[in-house]
Amino acid sequence: ETLALESLRLAFSDLRISLVIGLIPASLLVIGLWPFVEHERILLWFVYFLMISIIRYIFLLRFQKQDRPDVKTWQAYFVFTAALGGSAWGLCGTWLMPTDWNLQVLLLFCVGGVVFFAARSMAPVSLAFVAFMGMALLPAAILYLLEADRIHAIASLMIMGYCLGLAMLSLKFTEEFHTILKLRTENAELVDSLQRENSKHKFHAQVVDEENRILEQVLCDTPRDVVLEELNHAIEDLLPGSISSILTLDEDTHTLHVASAPNLPKTYNEAVEGLQIGPQAGSCGTAAYRNETVIVSDIATDPLWQDYSEQVIRQFGLKACWSTPIHGRDGRVLGTFAVYFREVREPDEEELSVLKALANVTGMAIERWEMQNELEFLAHYDKLTGLPNRALLKERLEFAEALCKRRRTPFTLLFIDLDGFKKINDEHGHEAGDRVLEAIGGRLRRNLRRIDTASRFGGDEFIVLLADTDNRNDIQQVAEKLMREIRKPIEFREQRFRIGASVGVARFPRDSTNTEQLIRRADAAMYEAKRAGRNRIAFYGESQQSDSQSLQDSV
Repeated sequence: ETLALESLRLAFSDLRISLVIGLIPASLLVIGLWPFVEHERILLWFVYFLMISIIRYIFLLRFQKQDRPDVKTWQAYFVFTAALGGSAWGLCGTWLMPTDWNLQVLLLFCVGGVVFFAARSMAPVSLAFVAFMGMALLPAAILYLLEADRIHAIASLMIMGYCLGLAMLSLKFTEEFHTILKLRTENAELVDSLQRENSKHKFHAQVVDEENRILEQVLCDTPRDVVLEELNHAIEDLLPGSISSILTLDEDTHTLHVASAPNLPKTYNEAVEGLQIGPQAGSCGTAAYRNETVIVSDIATDPLWQDYSEQVIRQFGLKACWSTPIHGRDGRVLGTFAVYFREVREPDEEELSVLKALANVTGMAIERWEMQNELEFLAHYDKLTGLPNRALLKERLEFAEALCKRRRTPFTLLFIDLDGFKKINDEHGHEAGDRVLEAIGGRLRRNLRRIDTASRFGGDEFIVLLADTDNRNDIQQVAEKLMREIRKPIEFREQRFRIGASVGVARFPRDSTNTEQLIRRADAAMYEAKRAGRNRIAFYGESQQSDSQSLQDSV
């Protein structure tokens, strides 16, 4: 109950700023939709939005006046008001929906962004976020589903998929958040008990204070480098004479990499960078390999350091090293937390407890950052193929457009639609279809320059942005190369699939000076290629005879 109350208090404390920030996209939508939507509707919606905001603020004020609030009652109030807030955005995404498809995408992108940023502020009460998200996005998904055409059905499924992904990650985010709050609560109770103990236990109270301080920084989204450096300073303050180091583990290469070691010599950090873990890889490499704390009180005589001891002692003056693994919640090794000394030194029980406690805090921080990165990835990349999604493609197009206007560097879009994908999906199942899309995404990514962008536009459609490219022959060569890669066999459960592609080409600014229109024209060219017999390339604006070219001889 104490944990639930702390979560509720934090959720209400974030509500004030959330309400103020929410006014910004609401006001911008009113301004942006004013020329395209009936004014009466816009005004009625904005009044409804303000009324809901005022109601939520009144609940906030009432909660702050409670000395001992009933947790279940106020949780229900918070979820109810969150659902009301979501209904305002859901109404925006349906009742104010303009007829223009581009404006619809922009409107839904705005509403989706509001929901994405609500994930953090409502994380203490996960049900509130689910209610807010459902009321904000599902009405638009249902509306699109009722349109009963392919494009709207895909858009509806994308919205539902976005909701599902955010809901799952929000639950993980909430679980991690509650774990941190639980530790803070337990530490606070521990501080109260330690204050009644003798002076020996004051050391433990100092450790808890450092843990709480670091956890507060993590909760407040303090930059990663700052938090890691603070962890180093914390243990160095608690263990006088120590020099601390935090290394992270690359699970693919089984190597350790320096995350933070501000007081170790730069040349030593360079020597440790990329250390391969193993049974005799010093203190840190061995601790990660064994998944257990490794204590080396005398580097000069310990066999774990026999390959490095002379250099470490002579060049850097380090004589002892204690290292403990940094664990995730599932027990996997995330890295190591180590302290060095310039004297031979054996740890006592209290010093080991400090090392392990701060390693635990480091593990919680690292997992939180990984979760934030996953949320960021979901917002900008397609989860199945790992390619940029529509939102990130839009940003790249805007940048390419600005660069073209400033430096006169044109660019080209390839609109790629897979031929025969539906047959694979229908005959072999969605798992086989997913494997095909995943393979195609990897092939596109590997066969483009670093300055180009391959993105998944939706379903079995991909868009490739070729930067600084306008020459027809160059474009033709790139498109043919990609089509050859696409046609290579794809293996799945002892089966081999072959799939083709139709490619539509549109060039900026030759074919259009508007990126949205450029996409539509590349799409139109792609359909021209399909009409000409599939597995072809079509350039927008050219006759069918010249722009539809069969690749049967070349692939």
